[in-house]
Amino acid sequence: MNMNEDILYEYPLNETVRVCLRLEYIFAQTAFHLEKQDYWHNQIVLDNIIDLINILDRPDFKNKITQELVIYKENFSQHIGQLEVEQTKLEALLQRLNQNIDYLQSFMGKLHNRIEKVEFLANLRLRLAKTNTLCNFDSMMYHYWLHQPSERRNHDLAKWFSYFDDTKKVIHLLLTLVRKSGTFETLTATQGYYERALDPKKEHKLLRISTKPDSKAYPDLSVGRHRISLNFYSLNIEERSVQCKEDLEFKWALCD
Repeated sequence: MNMNEDILYEYPLNETVRVCLRLEYIFAQTAFHLEKQDYWHNQIVLDNIIDLINILDRPDFKNKITQELVIYKENFSQHIGQLEVEQTKLEALLQRLNQNIDYLQSFMGKLHNRIEKVEFLANLRLRLAKTNTLCNFDSMMYHYWLHQPSERRNHDLAKWFSYFDDTKKVIHLLLTLVRKSGTFETLTATQGYYERALDPKKEHKLLRISTKPDSKAYPDLSVGRHRISLNFYSLNIEERSVQCKEDLEFKWALCD
């Protein structure tokens, strides 16, 4: 994380994008800890893998992301043959869409089916559901595994994490398309407040807000069907945060 970069906030406006953002976050965090290859990092990776299984256990999730990709495919297909659109890039994008849609439609059952059959993880997942936090004393089997050589633990974790590779590609493609659908515009929050009316007939998927790294406040959102209200608050760790009373410049992109 570069402390000199603008601070980017992302707020999902539908449940499918919310789940995808959560998956993306866990994928990135897991990859980071997997590289560290020690006892404590291994525990975080294992916890994350179980979290991924639980998230992908939703019965309707695969169908929802398939529908989202199909909609993008239909929209982009309308630009085939148009002179103002670079056809080579369009064809490459449509090919990626087709590949991911075919993968989802041909996949039998839920997206975590392969890893769900690993008995060790199934046992820990059951225990974690009861305790919320997985400690070494919750399972002698888990404690024993944690004391195996690091090469063995890392081999197991890398193998299990690889089961999510295809799903990770799908999520990456979908979120890339969602993010690129919005264009940043520079706005001003007057005395720390900004409001935008929404078309209730139009489905927005994601709101992205960007502020300078030295910004004196952070955004807090209230999202309804007809409008988005945005308040900026000064950070106060010990007491309740107070709304910023200064005019504050920021950027936002509303993604469809």
